Amino acid sequence: MGKHIVEKAAPVNYRVPENIPETPKFRTIVADPPWTFNQTSAGGYGGALGHYDLMSLDRIKEMPVAEMADENAHLYLWVTNSNIDEGLEVIKAWGFRYITMFHWIKPKMGVGNYLRNASETCLFAVRGKLPPQCRNQINWLISYPTKHSEKPREFISIVERVSPGP
Repeated sequence: MGKHIVEKAAPVNYRVPENIPETPKFRTIVADPPWTFNQTSAGGYGGALGHYDLMSLDRIKEMPVAEMADENAHLYLWVTNSNIDEGLEVIKAWGFRYITMFHWIKPKMGVGNYLRNASETCLFAVRGKLPPQCRNQINWLISYPTKHSEKPREFISIVERVSPGP
């Protein structure tokens, strides 16, 4: 058979069919950006550079999260313990306001230049007015880490208990 052709521009008579639904707006967003901050010294803090490409703070702030979020939404933003202030900048750039922190406690020796970090932090933020679905969730979880950057499965259960979909 012949080669496949990928069209790079829409044809002149292009129109959007009427039966295509709008892109849904999300009321809950979990984000774990590939932070550059403090990730490149001494072979890569936590080895992130060896696992995936990293993004600058400006590129993370430019991600279209604000356009994807409902006017009333929750945001869970994972940060490294050394870049919480950058995480707060991202929250504002994405149109959310900071509320509190969630901590993943890792019961093992961690890495760090001053203190050995045995935890990860997730910043919780809100856009508009969206109360939690439950009000008795504590702000920490104890779980052993698995693969690099993989978050504990229990965290998704917490998100689903506290925040509405989609």
